[in-house]
Amino acid sequence: MVKFLNMKNYNMNADISLISNGDFGTNTYIIQSLISNKAVIIDPADGEKICSIIKSKELKPIYIINTHGHYDHISGNKHIKEKYDIPICIHPLDKDFLTDPGLNMSGFMAEEYTSPMADVLLFEGKTIKFDNVRIMIHETPGHTQGSISLSMSDMIFTGDLIFKQGIGRTDLPGGNIDAIINTLKTFYLKLKFENIIFPGHGEIGNKLEFDKIVQQFFYTY
Repeated sequence: MVKFLNMKNYNMNADISLISNGDFGTNTYIIQSLISNKAVIIDPADGEKICSIIKSKELKPIYIINTHGHYDHISGNKHIKEKYDIPICIHPLDKDFLTDPGLNMSGFMAEEYTSPMADVLLFEGKTIKFDNVRIMIHETPGHTQGSISLSMSDMIFTGDLIFKQGIGRTDLPGGNIDAIINTLKTFYLKLKFENIIFPGHGEIGNKLEFDKIVQQFFYTY
């Protein structure tokens, strides 16, 4: 089942679509400029579904951004890349996940999956710009070594760092419990109360709604 949520941020000149899709209910985000039809796609799961939405909204996709390299966040890459021939962007420490079914965990499922290789490598502080939209890259390792989060004004796209139900798993390929603890301390805890969290799965919400999970995590760990 595919679920949709649309919202506009006039301060950032962007329209954000949340599409819960794929076998694991991955949150794919499409960020579209309000002054043109250009858009970036974050973590596509079901490539065919995402392409149908792009077509219906008459968008011009310009980038695929993967917050990390696990299968449920890259499984739409191939379909979208073949249709639109746009760059795939990922952190260098996760680029090998794209083409290695063992690392991206599709090898543990019914069918092994390989994405096209990375075209653009994303580092801390890099900014993706189009029209008046600015998306800043933040290195947030822990769920994988190359996990990233994205910020756009007060909106933070966190991949699998944190959810309303818990912290991102660290027992999967690339995971490291010490790294995710450090990321929570140096990145997440420094976010402002007005920040809105857009996680890789589950519901979005303001930072206060996610703080309860972080406090419980530090208390029990």
